[in-house]
Formats: sequence, C-alpha cells, structure tokens
Amino acid sequence: MRRVSRKGLIALGSLVVLVSCMLLGLRSSMNTYEDMAEELLFEARLLVQSISIRQLRSLSGQESDLGNPVYTRLQKQFSLIADSIPDCRSVSLVARRPNGELFTLLDSDESLSPGTPFKNLSPEFKQLFETGIPFVSSPYKNDSGTFVSAGVQIFDPAAQRLNQASLEDARKMVSDAVAFYRKNGRKAVLDEINKNDGIFRQGELYIFVYDRNMTVMANPMKKEMIGMNHLDQKDWTGGKYFRREMKQIADTKGSGTVSYEYENPVTRQWEGKTAYFERADELIFAAGAYTGKGVSITALNLTLDASKWKQEALYAALPYLILAVLLIILLWLSVLLPVPLHKIPSLTFLRRNLDLILIVTGGLVLTFFAAWMVHSKNMKNR
Repeated sequence: MRRVSRKGLIALGSLVVLVSCMLLGLRSSMNTYEDMAEELLFEARLLVQSISIRQLRSLSGQESDLGNPVYTRLQKQFSLIADSIPDCRSVSLVARRPNGELFTLLDSDESLSPGTPFKNLSPEFKQLFETGIPFVSSPYKNDSGTFVSAGVQIFDPAAQRLNQASLEDARKMVSDAVAFYRKNGRKAVLDEINKNDGIFRQGELYIFVYDRNMTVMANPMKKEMIGMNHLDQKDWTGGKYFRREMKQIADTKGSGTVSYEYENPVTRQWEGKTAYFERADELIFAAGAYTGKGVSITALNLTLDASKWKQEALYAALPYLILAVLLIILLWLSVLLPVPLHKIPSLTFLRRNLDLILIVTGGLVLTFFAAWMVHSKNMKNR
C-alpha cells in the first residue's frame, strides 16, 4: 500500500482545520445574529406594551390626524424613541385597509403623513397581518439601503370574538375524551380525535394527545406533528417550554393547566392559550381555550440599519478565521522551512510525530466545535 506523503498529510490537516474553523465561525455569526434578533424583538414588544390602546382608537389614518393632539404627542414620542435606539431608521405604526393595502398610521419621521402607502417593508412584515406572529426579518434591501426590522401586531382587547371557547369548555372536552378512551380503548380514541370532523373538534376547540414523553399521538389540526417528540420545543422563538411543564404536572399531579402562545386554527393568529390536560394511563389528553387578543388594529414596525448587524456577525467569525490561518501556517512551516526540522534538535519530536499531531489537532478543533454547539444550545435553553 502506497504511503501518503507528508505534504499530503499536511494538506489534509490544513483542510480539516480550515473547514472546522469555518464552521465555528459560521456558528458564532449565527449566534450573534440570533442574539441581536432576540434583543430587537424584545425592544419592539416593550414599545407595544407602552402604547395606549385608548389613544390608538382616536387615530383614523387620514391627514386629519395631523390636527389631533394624540397624534402629535405619539409622533414626538416615537421620534424620541427612534433617536434613542442606535442605528434606528424608523419606528412606525402600520395599518391595513380592507383591500389589503398597508399604510402609515404614524411614523417617527414626521414627513410621512398618516395614510401614506407603506412600500419599504420587509417581506415578513407583509405576512404579519395574516399570521400574527411577531418576527425579526432577515436583512433586506430597498432604495435607501439594507435594513432589518421587527414587527409586532397590536390588538384591541375590548373587541373580543363571538363564540369564543372557554377554559371550562376545554375541561369538559378533555373529560369526555378520557371517558371515551376508558370505554373504547386507545386506538379508537386516537382515531376519533384525528378525524377532521370528529366529535373532539369544535371550531377553535379540539383535543390533542401526548404520550408521557411528550410525543404527539393525536392532533386533528396538525397531523404532520404526530409521532414527533416536542418536549424540548418552545411555543415560539424566545417563548417557553410549556410541554415540559405539562409533563411535570401530569407526572406528579395527574392533571392541571398551562399557558402559552399558539396558532388559533380559526383566526390563523398566534394568541395566548390556556390548556387543561389530564393523564390517563400512558396518555395525556389536552384541550385549550384561546384567551383572544382582540381585534388587530395596527402593527409596530421597528427598523434598523443592518450594516452594524453584518459587522457584528463578521467580527464574531473573525477569531476563528485567524486561528485557521495560524494553524495552517504552522503546519506548512514544518515542511517548507529552509532548514529541515529533523536537524533542529528542539523540533525533532515535532517531525517524528507529525502524523499524530495532525490527527490530534484536527480532533481537538472538531471536539471544540461540538462542545461549543452544545454549550450554545444549553445557553439558549436557559
């Protein structure tokens, strides 16, 4: 068998080091972006909480708002907020007309009059009124530059939906499902729950079932989830591990309630939800009542210049790229030095054990990469 030359081993070792460090750098950049995105979304949520719904009801989205003291006060407030946030491009309220057109309700830039069609929005924002899911966009470009934005809908809780299911309705449905299970058995109850027109599906109220490890056994609204374990899944990015809480209560008390956010199958909006659940043998039966955010009246759009985000992501990856270059230089010096290493007494060990050193170096880099991935995941889960 032909032996691989030392230059070949050096080339292989260089490739391993380069790829490993690039992966580390990429992961570091992604973590940096995710951290900045979570911070931006947090700021947007805080802004939404600071806005008075009563004051928003007095805005019409027309030029007549310019003479409204509430509009003037809010516009100055938004302008101060935009000035206080580094790299902030604008803070605005966006509303939607019945024909689907998005327009400015209020903007930190006083040159934008109420009612002005909103054109420079991220692609994600255009879906916000359909999904109701708060988001942070990927960097996007328009005529003014590259930006990133966060969007959060604002609801009027005084305008509740009719025929909204209650937590008591959820309790009764769970009780009926457990009784059905006791009478007809496991397969029969799971089949019935998974039916599109089954007795355990009534509008936004429906039964869903986990086993005691939080693997989905039945869900008429999301059948694609059946068989998937969701113990470590949050209700939304940055949210809570509500299924862990369900498991802990079901294992210790047998039944209880848990609150989280989830998509309402009727409104297609993400809303607060309180679920009642009950353990029966190895199954956990649950049903939830959506708390209802009310009717959407506008959405906050917080837009930042994305250039800093790109710089921060690059800076996060830079140390690993520098490490890769240094390691590769050291490896190639071992064969390209004018004086052979075996003639340098202090480097004899390096020359004789080059193969082992290459393997150990690549292994250490890969191990560090794996450890960093696990550490990052654990930090996110706290």
